[in-house]
Amino acid sequence: PRLRTMELANEVDVDVETDTLLASERLLELTSWDVVTATSTDTEEEVFARPAESVNVKQLSKFRLCLITFAMFGMSFYVYLSTVGVLPSQVLALVGSENKGKLLGAVLAAGGVITFLVSPLIGTWSDRLQTRFGKRTPIIFVCSIVMCILLFGLAWSAPTLPGCQTDSCYIVNVSKPLCPGQVNDSSCATGDTENMTLYGAYFVAYAITSGLYAAISVAWNGLIGDMCPDDLRGFVSGLNGMFTLLGYAAGALWNVFYRNIGVWPTYAFMSSIFFVAILVTVIGAREGSSVDNVKRQPLNFKAGIKQYWKPLQNWDFFWVFMTRFFMQMGLYTIVGYIYYFMVDVVSLPKCMSPERATGLLMLPLLVSGGVIGAVAGHWSDRWKRRKPFVITAGVLMAIGSGGFLTWVREFGPGVAVACVVGIGFGLYVTVDFALLLDVLPDKMSRGNDMAVWHQSIVLPQFLAVPIAGVVVDHLQAVGCKYALGYVVLFVITGVYFLLSGVFVSLVRKTR
Repeated sequence: PRLRTMELANEVDVDVETDTLLASERLLELTSWDVVTATSTDTEEEVFARPAESVNVKQLSKFRLCLITFAMFGMSFYVYLSTVGVLPSQVLALVGSENKGKLLGAVLAAGGVITFLVSPLIGTWSDRLQTRFGKRTPIIFVCSIVMCILLFGLAWSAPTLPGCQTDSCYIVNVSKPLCPGQVNDSSCATGDTENMTLYGAYFVAYAITSGLYAAISVAWNGLIGDMCPDDLRGFVSGLNGMFTLLGYAAGALWNVFYRNIGVWPTYAFMSSIFFVAILVTVIGAREGSSVDNVKRQPLNFKAGIKQYWKPLQNWDFFWVFMTRFFMQMGLYTIVGYIYYFMVDVVSLPKCMSPERATGLLMLPLLVSGGVIGAVAGHWSDRWKRRKPFVITAGVLMAIGSGGFLTWVREFGPGVAVACVVGIGFGLYVTVDFALLLDVLPDKMSRGNDMAVWHQSIVLPQFLAVPIAGVVVDHLQAVGCKYALGYVVLFVITGVYFLLSGVFVSLVRKTR
């Protein structure tokens, strides 16, 4: 990327007036810099007001870019298991079936609000942080340690699984669709006072964990923006998509055996995978010192908030934001309620639990997406096109969710539908990051701009799932015989995906 850096005469053993190239090579290993000379007495405004000269320095290897993006595997593994694999089932075990939609929405909404508040602070802070270890990786590393510890609080709050099981066979004693008030067995969760108390503890633990994950994600996005070469945006976006799909697929595979493995081992494994992936990225990045001794103006809260949302004044960035916002609205709706769809509506093969059915349904979705995603990033670079991939993805996912899922009542057809949705998902996720890098409005504030972009994931988290919870709980009570709540829900999801394709077509800076 084209960056501005400040060589300090008192820290670099060269004459920066005459040997700028040597100075920049010794400071950092990046590609294509805009170099501005400075001394330790200069202010930020004085430094950035000076004209810059372009300097080519050593380009990062593709292997190192793989290491830097590997954190996405651990983050995706965590996101899948926490939102699809364990969160819905833990909430169902705690509160019972009647209000599961609204109370699941409340948990995710709380996490979304915390994330919404944390993201701008971390984005701005990571742009300005000065340590000898860098400005992004210290945040990533420290927050990941605390988060992995707190994950065990979620396991403690809801250590049992819902439903009834004898030996290895999951028991279903009622016909589908399952209506409010029906349970599989008298020993199933009922949402008594003790469970609601634990639900409160789970609610708090999830909110704190979400804030820590937001800090990690925002700082990591800024790190990718700092280190991604212009001519490898599609490659890096493809890596990001590949690791996303691999993380989701690993989570889905674990989900297949979740009921046999149990809650505590699942959280132990989840936190281990997450931390190892983060550690690989921190070591691979080798960010280096961010100490530059340049005097910075103190942050003003009011001005900082105004400055934070400034990227949305750029129309291309705004349309990319809205594209991702509606894509995430659809994705959060599906992943948040596919487990309850298995519980309430779909007739499952003998002895198959909803947890296993959810995992088996998501695996073909992710495999088909991975196959498509493996080539989509490369071809988007080669064709210099992003928008056709996103538009096609929106149409396919709308057809899959709004059309087919409306009529799926057996497990077999659901697998076929998942493949269609997966192809669309693979097309989108592999160009998602490249689309953002194409339209970043300010190269000097990547951390802040990506924190704003991160809100396109955060806002759907506390909008889509609560909306879906109200739709499912109320409409299932009225027309549960026809699965009315889920029919309407998946139609709404299809509209979200179509709107994503509409908004990306308005972007002008990329094709």
